[in-house]
Amino acid sequence: MKKETFIKDLSDILVQKRAITPAKAEDLQKAFATSSIEEYEDFLLEEGLVLPEHMLEALSHYYGVPAFDVTDYFFDTFYVRKFPKEFLVRNAVIPLQRDENILLVVAAEPERSGLASAMREFVSYDIRFLVGIKLDIIDAIREYYDKSVSDVPEDEDMREEHLESQRANEVMTDESDNDQE
Repeated sequence: MKKETFIKDLSDILVQKRAITPAKAEDLQKAFATSSIEEYEDFLLEEGLVLPEHMLEALSHYYGVPAFDVTDYFFDTFYVRKFPKEFLVRNAVIPLQRDENILLVVAAEPERSGLASAMREFVSYDIRFLVGIKLDIIDAIREYYDKSVSDVPEDEDMREEHLESQRANEVMTDESDNDQE
């Protein structure tokens, strides 16, 4: 029942914000009912039916908290790594920044029961939520926790630096030998 209420309310907000028409809202709700996508907002975004900025604005209105677009934002690793990856993904939350004793957190569902207290198991800050798009939050979390294919292990990186240094010394030695001739 709560999911149906969310879908109706979010659709009404999108209509009110002129992101979709009333007729389109009704059609989208029917199409979502037969879709394999689990979350309504994911359905609207993945199908290209609503722009991300309109979705963020609607979510902000629905939850009554500011919205934050996590796309291309450089999160502070110090705060992200205070939480296990599985916890962040499961709850679709990512810490944004600390302001004195308050940790600002972007959440897909900032009203989720017990979320703030669950987060305080890992940090002692007061938690203040902003709302974000679930898929983008999860992508940002994975970006921080999953090893990038371009990452080079530290020892390999040091080996490369040493080889470059040796090559530079060889070039300088060859040039000085040529100068002496």
